[in-house]
Parts: sequence; C-alpha cells; structure tokens
Amino acid sequence: MNLNYKHLGMYLVVGIASGLLCHLIYTSHDVWQYVGPSLVLGAMIALAGRYISGITPRNPWLNPLVLILASGVGWILALEFGSEYWKMVWSWIGSGIIGGVFVGIGLVIAWRLKRIWMVIMLTTLAGGLGGLVFALSDFFGFDEFFPLFITWQGILLLGIGIAIQIDSRKSSIF
Repeated sequence: MNLNYKHLGMYLVVGIASGLLCHLIYTSHDVWQYVGPSLVLGAMIALAGRYISGITPRNPWLNPLVLILASGVGWILALEFGSEYWKMVWSWIGSGIIGGVFVGIGLVIAWRLKRIWMVIMLTTLAGGLGGLVFALSDFFGFDEFFPLFITWQGILLLGIGIAIQIDSRKSSIF
C-alpha cells in the first residue's frame, strides 16, 4: 500500500494546529469546556478533508455540522468517562477511544465513505493511541511538553488521513 506522506504530514500539522487552538481557548469553568474543543476539532477535520483530500461535501453546511456534532458527543462522553475514572491511568486511553469512535462515525456520515468499519476502526485506534501517548507522557512527567489536545488531535488527524487514503483506493476485488 502506497500512502501519500505529504498529505499525511499535512493532516498531522492540521491536528497539531487544532490541538493548539483547543489548548489556547479551553476553559474548564463554563459551557465553552464542551463547545470549544468540539467546534474547533470538527471545523479543522472538515477543512482538512476539503482542502487536503479534496472531499467535496454534499451540503456545505450540514456536513461540517455533522462532524462538529459527532466531535461534540465524543468529547462530552470522553470528558465524562475521564472525570469518572480520572485516577486510573487507562482512563486516558478509554477517553481517546470514545472520542475516536464518535469522530469516525461523524466522518462516515458526513463524507459517505465506503469502508465504514475500517474508517471507524482506524479513528478508534488513533484515538486510543493518542490517549496512550498522553498517558505515557503524563507517567514520565512530560505532560507539559505534550499537552492533551495537541497530542490526541495530532494523532487522530493522522489516523483520519490514513483512513481516507485507504478508503479512496479502488478495491482489487470485483
């Protein structure tokens, strides 16, 4: 399988930029805690799909809204899961998996991807991997160098880039 590494690099940069924006605007005391990260992440995924992969939305308003809503549901559930089990190291991985599942569902609905289970599986795997990397950086005391949003969203968007490239390939089975 040949991947376009230039596009994957662009997805990684978009993920890091999205994480940086979320890190800068995040407040933990109001409704912006729930709205801000999902709005930024959904908008950045929509922009990356449009301008990096050339995915033209069926509806220019509805498709980004679906991504933002799916990101919002994933973020709220991941936040609730993380706050319930915050003492457990694995809670970061579980929260990442929850967020990845809902972002994958949003991608499949908004972009009409053909390989539904593969896209959801890759975004879930990328979400869990992002949670694992953050848990490891927190365990070793590097969480100040690798903030949560930047780590998780960078890895998630890299996973989305891989999923889109695999989904866009023609199947060799007729």
